[in-house]
Amino acid sequence: MPCFPQFADVSLSADQTVAATQLLLRIAQVDGARTAEEVTLIRQFYDRPGRLDRKIPFFYAETAAERAAVVGAIFRRYDVARELDDAALQDACEALDGYSNADLEAVALLAAEFAERERTPLTAAVLARAIDDFMPPQEVAMVRYMEMLAVSETSRRSLLPQRFRSLSVQEVQTRLADCRRQINL
Repeated sequence: MPCFPQFADVSLSADQTVAATQLLLRIAQVDGARTAEEVTLIRQFYDRPGRLDRKIPFFYAETAAERAAVVGAIFRRYDVARELDDAALQDACEALDGYSNADLEAVALLAAEFAERERTPLTAAVLARAIDDFMPPQEVAMVRYMEMLAVSETSRRSLLPQRFRSLSVQEVQTRLADCRRQINL
């Protein structure tokens, strides 16, 4: 769950965020940073309050409806011919709890590949086969750590999923420390 920054109240897309990060690394090189430690110090300089106005976390889709919206958007993006109504898509997405958006995209593209090989529109049965065939890279402890890291870096509670909004700063830090221990950081 990365935090995508907003610079000077201008929203950045993922591509723009990558470009901004690359720019920071170039600045680090120009400023004479030669080690990872120096680059980290420069990043901390740019991340300090006042440099970034807002940090917005992006979490995994939490409901079948949210996952279906992601998968549906991928089907539309790649213009996948389908005979799959929204209700059937949402039912199929019930089984995808805990999948990242990248995992959801991989399942959608696998289903599209299956349908293309069979020269048929994508159906619920084809999607079900793709779901059964796909093996998501799930490192649960790392996912929990990344979630808590995103929570700890968020600048506003209202940007968090409901399940995190009532956590105190101390609770967030305690959970983050526990997660670090679990993954040996």
